[in-house]
Amino acid sequence: MLGAMLDPETLARLRGALASSDVALRAQSVDALAIVRDACGLRRALLSPDPYVRARAVQALAAGKRRLSWRLARMCGDAHPRVRAAVVAAASASSGWFAAPVLRRLARDRSAQVRCLAVHALGAQPDGRSYRTLQTIAAYDEDPTVREAADALVRRFDHAGRASGRGRIPFPRRKDPNNEGGDIK
Repeated sequence: MLGAMLDPETLARLRGALASSDVALRAQSVDALAIVRDACGLRRALLSPDPYVRARAVQALAAGKRRLSWRLARMCGDAHPRVRAAVVAAASASSGWFAAPVLRRLARDRSAQVRCLAVHALGAQPDGRSYRTLQTIAAYDEDPTVREAADALVRRFDHAGRASGRGRIPFPRRKDPNNEGGDIK
């Protein structure tokens, strides 16, 4: 099956299906392009004028864990909130170094729905910068739903910090890869 999909004619058909009016066909073609790791087809999907195709391409890339960092960072500025919501889902499912910065950027998005999704995803990120971002959002966001979600996460982290006896949130220290045994401050 995979060998038949690598046929140039089949790849051209899959790439052409990205412009189809059938939503299910577009979704299947993006998934198939991700399976066969067709970089050209996925690039076309990410640049598609259709937000559904772009969002599906982000999801397909996240499932395959293929060079997500720069692609997700680039898709943060997409015009459609569905695509940015897919970026939040992909970043929160990833354990890469780039997930927290992408989520912090989307926590300041123009769409309240995307901000709320990013705030919830930031709640699972184990770093102090995400905590400070949540504090800022809890204090200053214009949408009450986003503010309440951030405030609940800040209170949860504060409670966890008090319960640990350290008086602050219990984030583990990260190791500096360039310093033998040294911590990142």
